Amino acid sequence: IDLARHELFSMANCELGAEGEVIKRKGSAKLNSSELVTNKTVTGCGKQRFSASSSETFAFCATKFYSDIDGTPTDRTGSVTITEDDDKTWVSFDAGGTMLSCNGNGNDPMLKWASASGNLAAADVDSRFTSAGVGAWFDNRAWFGDVNTGEDRVWRSSNTDIGSWGA
Repeated sequence: IDLARHELFSMANCELGAEGEVIKRKGSAKLNSSELVTNKTVTGCGKQRFSASSSETFAFCATKFYSDIDGTPTDRTGSVTITEDDDKTWVSFDAGGTMLSCNGNGNDPMLKWASASGNLAAADVDSRFTSAGVGAWFDNRAWFGDVNTGEDRVWRSSNTDIGSWGA
């Protein structure tokens, strides 16, 4: 159907292709319609895949970490301390089936989540640094940068053990 200029005024989860065709995108859906913690900000969320048969949705909110946010949220904070700071968002990434997270807040350690039914734990970084602002999984290694020992520093894990670190 040919449309005149400015005739298409409303579209959801679609984009116009190079030839003018409408392409449907996956879009998004609301996972949970209630607040995890009343009047508190969600500072990180996502879905972690632990294995081919195990995955779980998660969210960082105030001083807590929740799993199963698309069902009945479960507090998986465990014994780690999460500082409430709306200005520091959590960066999370899959490190070969274990989720690693950091937020750049000098009070919070890097965190790891190894299984959907387990709690968060502090990531083992061999005392090389205590906090990081960015992290990624690349070349079969975990990488953390913008660390508390220097914003120009980057550390990487061993390619066989995410608890063994080198410069």
